[in-house]
Amino acid sequence: MKKSLPLTAMITGFVSFVGIIYMMLHPELPSVLVFIIYGLATCAGLCGLLLMGKKK
Repeated sequence: MKKSLPLTAMITGFVSFVGIIYMMLHPELPSVLVFIIYGLATCAGLCGLLLMGKKK
């Protein structure tokens, strides 16, 4: 779990970043894809908060 958390944060953060840029360029995306992209962004944010909490 400890070693997979940074990798999970990086992958979900990158995918959600690309997804948000894609959503800006193509506003006709279905709402399910928008929900998945925001879910990935939330996952990346929570992983980042967990990582920051472990450093202290």
